[in-house]
Amino acid sequence: MNSATRLELLSLVDGLCEGDLSDSQCARLEELVLADAAARRLYVRGIQLHGQLAWDAAGLGDREQLFELELQAASWGEPPNIGTFAAPLPSACRSTENTTNNGLSSATGRWRMLWGSIAALVLCALTIHWWPTASSGPLPGPQHVVVDQVPPEAPGEVVSPGIPSVRLPGERTHVDAAEPTDIGPIIDPPDVRIPQQSLVALIDREIQANWQANGITPAARAEDAEWLRRVHLDLAGRIPTIAEAERFLHSDSQDKRQQVLDRLLDGDEFPAYLSLVWSNLLVGRRPEVNVDALRGYLERQFAANRPWSEVVTHLVTATGDGDSNGAANFLLAHFNNEAVPATAFTARVLLGRQLHCSQCHQHPAIASWDQDEFWQFNACFQQTRIEEQLLVDQETGERRRVRSLVDEPGVAGSYYETLRGVMKVAYPGYRGEEIPLSPEVNRREQLAQLMLSGDENDVARAFVNRMWEHLLGHGFTLQVDDLGPHAPVSHPELFNELTRRFVASGYDVRELVTAICQSEAYQLSSQTESVPELDDPDRGTLPLFSRAYLKRLSPEQMFHSVLVASGARGLDLYHSRDLLDLRQSWIEQFFSTDETEENTELTTFDGSLPQALTLMNGELVRDVTDLDSAEFLGSVIRESDSDVEKIRRICLATLSRYPTTSELNSIRQLLRGYVRQRSERSVPPRIAAAEGLSDLYWAYLNSAEFSVNH
Repeated sequence: MNSATRLELLSLVDGLCEGDLSDSQCARLEELVLADAAARRLYVRGIQLHGQLAWDAAGLGDREQLFELELQAASWGEPPNIGTFAAPLPSACRSTENTTNNGLSSATGRWRMLWGSIAALVLCALTIHWWPTASSGPLPGPQHVVVDQVPPEAPGEVVSPGIPSVRLPGERTHVDAAEPTDIGPIIDPPDVRIPQQSLVALIDREIQANWQANGITPAARAEDAEWLRRVHLDLAGRIPTIAEAERFLHSDSQDKRQQVLDRLLDGDEFPAYLSLVWSNLLVGRRPEVNVDALRGYLERQFAANRPWSEVVTHLVTATGDGDSNGAANFLLAHFNNEAVPATAFTARVLLGRQLHCSQCHQHPAIASWDQDEFWQFNACFQQTRIEEQLLVDQETGERRRVRSLVDEPGVAGSYYETLRGVMKVAYPGYRGEEIPLSPEVNRREQLAQLMLSGDENDVARAFVNRMWEHLLGHGFTLQVDDLGPHAPVSHPELFNELTRRFVASGYDVRELVTAICQSEAYQLSSQTESVPELDDPDRGTLPLFSRAYLKRLSPEQMFHSVLVASGARGLDLYHSRDLLDLRQSWIEQFFSTDETEENTELTTFDGSLPQALTLMNGELVRDVTDLDSAEFLGSVIRESDSDVEKIRRICLATLSRYPTTSELNSIRQLLRGYVRQRSERSVPPRIAAAEGLSDLYWAYLNSAEFSVNH
């Protein structure tokens, strides 16, 4: 049954129950229902919904009673011959023709439609063998169970039926990336490796063809310093250290860029930074969940180069608490408001689809997803609820709440209201594929399998587009998380082929990232004499990647880079507890959350006045430029022989390059003038020179060049 037939059938069922079908429409409804088993299932669901609404309108109490009646009918003996299915339809149509014009607006119409619906349900249930005989599941939405007592025989631990044991900090066991627990099934992708060079050649060929077709001359190859800074920010989330920059800039090796790329991809910082990027996408920067556990899970997956399909499966199917199962924190962060945010975030982040508008109406920009399909997607989460426990450590008295994802077998759907004010129910499905409505079926596991089916599935497309945007500044579409037929694609053939090859490679993240970084487009400079009108995505044109697009540093990149410029080691940024806590407190000042149906994250880290003031006068920059405590600045002042060398080291530490000749001469003149002015005020020349260098260091940290990824 295609989507057009599905919509026609639903419209006819609505008309049937509202009493405004003609004889020809009744005949068409009968024809559709008799022709297809899926249509018969949809017919029963539609009749069931209207029966429930009539039950409520008639004041008969719990609408689940009608569903129970239907389930009882389904268990009565052997179903009759399918030919008897034709009986309810004409009679139902004839009975509704005698109702009032307003359908449910009168008591007579409500009672007549109610009993007609019940009769149709009973006959349909006797006819269709697939209908489950289990009782109805819980109503949609998270429910909570709070455990308030700790048994004396088990200090520090409370075990609630249905979820694994939860331990207090210090007693937790860590989830190993190779053997995750409580994270659902693993879908093994095909293992068809694509030669690395062929991926790079594919990218270069398609990009160059687009340049030629549009008459665009690409920018020159990036200078070593520009490329080095860019690749460190993209793969390690920080600028290079002075030692890394000096070693690279002074090297004469022909393959020194490949050496740096290999070092970064094989090191510990790449998976740590990528986990930080994806945890921000999945739960935001101020979540009410265990973000450290989520990042730890993601970091282990990226470090082991586990297939992205496996990660997505874990995120969608995770159970248990967020401490022992890091993957569970994704859904735990978004399971408010009838799991609508979980639906919207799963679609936006993992599928690259903006579906939140379609929960209320048919949005013209996302015509491929209608309102019913959104709520079918949402129904995939309606077997799941959140269970809460209050844990008390009897030795320390520490009390904390633990939230867990718990799956409970059931057949509940998602209830929603159309713009016409009609209440409907949607049952689980994905992109036209129905998930069996059975208590024994785990809907989230079925959803994960459907999301990953096909060699150009949305999961693969979304990841390819996001990583392309992460490395090259823009995705193949203007909005990286808004894929679909309404969104034009800059390089459709390349996008499709990269998606297919990503799936064929077994969802190999490192292979995809390596190929993009080795491509000619990634080697280009951001410096051009003029910006081509056809390649200016900031003004709404599709990106052609004829130059490296400027990217403002993220809050994490800015924080990391300030610390590295002050002499911090790269690995400490991800493994030092003190620095992790400092980063979190520094970033939180720029972000706030709004617990709506979209769980919106609000930020002032967007070039605004609060960001500028924080960088100019905030505690972080003040500490690293303080002459009494700043380690790097103190070493430069003490150990460097000449003013020229001091200036060169400060420039290299902050901008990963040496100053140009004109830049160096201008800075030397400014420093001399500053020392002279301070000396006139009885400040010793040595102290005045140190103050001048501190101001220079501060100026570089607050420069436009430092805040942008070139």
